[in-house]
Amino acid sequence: MVHNNRRSVFMSSSSSSSSSEMDQPPSKILKLELDDPIKVKLSQYLDQFTTSVRSGEFVVQTKLRDVPPIGLRVIETGKLIKFPLQEDEVMMEELAASQFEIMNNEDWSTFEENLLDDIQTEFGFVDTDNISVSLQKVFFQKPGSKFPINLDHLFTTTGSDKVDNNNGEESLKRSAPFGHLVIQLPSHYTGGNFHFRHDGKEKEFDMSASMTKREGWSAQYSLAYYAHLDQNHVSILSGVRSCLIYNLEIELDHSKSALLPRAPTLKNIVPSFFQIIQEWKGSDKMGKVLPLPCTNEEINPSVISTILGPTLRDNGVTLFHGRKESSPGNSATDDSIEFISSLRILASVDVQVEEAFANFLQNESNDNGNDDGDDVGLEFDLKQDKISKCVSPRGVSMFLFFLSGDSDGDNDIFEHEDWFKSREFWRFRSHLFLTKSKNVGKNDPQLSHAANALVSLETVVEEYEEDLFPKTDHFENLLEKFLLLEDDTQPLEQLLKICQNKSNFLKLFPALAKSGMDWTILKFAWQDFFCMTEIENGSQFMEKVNNFSIHISNCSFLGDKNRQELYVDTFIEILEKFKVLQTEEKFDSIYEETQAVSEFFGIAEVLRYNLFAFMKSMSATFVKQVFCLSNVDSDELGVVWVRLVTDLYSCTNLLKYWPEEDDDLDEYTLLLSYFEVVERVGADIKGILGDAKKYGVLVKALSRHSNINDEDDWDSDNDEDVQQLSKFWVPFATRLEARIEALLPSEVDKRPQNGTDNNCDPPDPSEEMEMLKEIRKLLANVKTENDK
Repeated sequence: MVHNNRRSVFMSSSSSSSSSEMDQPPSKILKLELDDPIKVKLSQYLDQFTTSVRSGEFVVQTKLRDVPPIGLRVIETGKLIKFPLQEDEVMMEELAASQFEIMNNEDWSTFEENLLDDIQTEFGFVDTDNISVSLQKVFFQKPGSKFPINLDHLFTTTGSDKVDNNNGEESLKRSAPFGHLVIQLPSHYTGGNFHFRHDGKEKEFDMSASMTKREGWSAQYSLAYYAHLDQNHVSILSGVRSCLIYNLEIELDHSKSALLPRAPTLKNIVPSFFQIIQEWKGSDKMGKVLPLPCTNEEINPSVISTILGPTLRDNGVTLFHGRKESSPGNSATDDSIEFISSLRILASVDVQVEEAFANFLQNESNDNGNDDGDDVGLEFDLKQDKISKCVSPRGVSMFLFFLSGDSDGDNDIFEHEDWFKSREFWRFRSHLFLTKSKNVGKNDPQLSHAANALVSLETVVEEYEEDLFPKTDHFENLLEKFLLLEDDTQPLEQLLKICQNKSNFLKLFPALAKSGMDWTILKFAWQDFFCMTEIENGSQFMEKVNNFSIHISNCSFLGDKNRQELYVDTFIEILEKFKVLQTEEKFDSIYEETQAVSEFFGIAEVLRYNLFAFMKSMSATFVKQVFCLSNVDSDELGVVWVRLVTDLYSCTNLLKYWPEEDDDLDEYTLLLSYFEVVERVGADIKGILGDAKKYGVLVKALSRHSNINDEDDWDSDNDEDVQQLSKFWVPFATRLEARIEALLPSEVDKRPQNGTDNNCDPPDPSEEMEMLKEIRKLLANVKTENDK
């Protein structure tokens, strides 16, 4: 992947703990001339490792699995051939492919394709899709016969087809054979071993399967090998061996000169490469690092690693492979930044580096959701290598050679200044730290040095926010090592600072809390992360509040008294900061203010925190706005919120008067949400019945609640359309009925008193009567469990 602004970096933590070795200036890349003999020799040498020329093994045997049933039919006679064959059934030694057909051809073709994938991998054709097989013969071998040592007569170059290339032009293609594939059909026989010899190595394969062997004739094998190998096969002793013979073929372009794949030859290669390395090491003008452009795209890096790995390691050379990339400069006057991306280790002097890099690649590839992870790797700046910058186009393959010095301090190639200090680079270094710290004990000086070096590593300021620890398990492994430094907690404190600045600290906090670290250290890190002193506006405040809300909603801390107290203290600081920002008018809108308080409701529910004192400190208008304007998810509300609303009604005047002229502030909006949550959590709200002036609105709200629960299209103007009341509400409605009845004047109260004007009307009980009528209708229509 390509990153911009590579020159702008910051320190992840204080570098005061860096070692003396880290303070030494890194080696520079030598500015090689185009005709530098060492660079030319390396380029020419690596040209041998092309996909079409170089491979891994010269012969490969595979025990076949999931082989489809197979039978042959002789085209001329129509005779069916079933396997395994007995000696008296064999009437001929072979048939050409044109003389027979495979009965289960479709399934067999699929099987051939799958087998070919394995063969390509074993032979080193990792990046090639132009290898194919061509059926030539079937052999029937009886006792005394041997497998042929020369099948050159089967080699014929097949037709030329016109294929469109990327430029819209036509080029001629041809399929050229370079080896053979033998697929053994169900057989039982003894003897017949295969012998191959190449470049001083010998390989023998026994694919026999007699009737007395446990697997019987069911064992089927394939054997793939290059042509022109030395062969000396053994005769069949008993039984019959039946096998299909294929040519291994490669598609070549007539317009280009290309060599056929051939068996790898190590003679005179390693000494030659050894001489190049010795010349490099002995050159007084050579640098520690050598970038080498590779314009031959057919070179197979994995084969280089396999064949040259031991020689590279023995001579102190670490080899990387990647691709050249470029990104714009930081300004219009800056040159573009040329670098090598997706760098991967092919061979390293240190086996622990190879192990760490393999772990790094596996973690990075899985995290990106990319099984191949082709873009995963390190990045190296080419600013000091003018030749590679000028002559190498973007996207060209690049090799990067590092030569270790004679002293231990010169062996850490990753201290070189031209590595891009990306977060991928940091994560690789963290994997290397873990690999090298496997067997260390508590307070080990080397562990302390390595831990300080890791947390002091600078990283690039990147345009996008990338989590330094996308995988919690990797972070937990790091944390385990840092906790071993009981006598020196500075590395651990610096690691926590990195978690705050470059990772999802809240995601990592549960792992931190369970790690057993000193609570004082962890508490300080938490308080530092949620420090409110630097919050200057509503946007910054809401970011903190949302992070806190998400964290406590997604983690379990029951029974953890320390975390419970820490969360409550943090919440109190958040509430106090809200008051300050509101007073200073730092929020963008009333909506932002009400949304903040709605988040408080959810937090208070999790923490079981009573917000009554906080809400009581707000104005009556703002409290109503909070309940009516904010988008509160009622599913996040519970008994704590119900208690808060109940107390605000019964113990304050904040919800007593509602302006009729403001349609946005509708008391029924609050009460309907209130009744919904009350019924869901089963709360007792008799405390809300303290204010008799609210009975009317409570009755109407309860009626609406019953209608809304039963009918989506409820008509609020139809007073007669009273739906069934949930059984849950019977005790509350009964109390409310009794309270309303108590408000009605008695018969004695209705009679004129002595000394009063008999013509004066008594108090009008019509309002109370209407309330009583409506509540009784609700009680008369109570749902039963069988009601739908």
